[in-house]
Amino acid sequence: TYEMPDYAEIIASATYGVTDAYFVNGRVGYAPEIHDGSRTVIETTDVSLTTDYYFDSFATSATYGSVDDEGDGWEYWSLGFSTYLGDLSTFSLAYVDSSIDDSTILVTYAIDFSL
Repeated sequence: TYEMPDYAEIIASATYGVTDAYFVNGRVGYAPEIHDGSRTVIETTDVSLTTDYYFDSFATSATYGSVDDEGDGWEYWSLGFSTYLGDLSTFSLAYVDSSIDDSTILVTYAIDFSL
């Protein structure tokens, strides 16, 4: 079984509001040392672009990203939507895929417990 290693990552992101309802977010992550499971230390860079569009009662989202780990790499993407079910809960559904793994459907129900 594969255990995800502990590592430090530097992340920079920026969001731009194209309109009151449409947003674009760019993200760059850099991890100088990740142990790859075979005692090899690799350097990894992750770059992604996400767009969100908000309607009255729901939002849509699309993400595309690319990871480079010293010559090897992969791509990932997702499409999804979310909606509020009340003041404190949210439901979301997303299709998530990558060039190295099978696609999946991610269903999330979230409750906000803020005081």
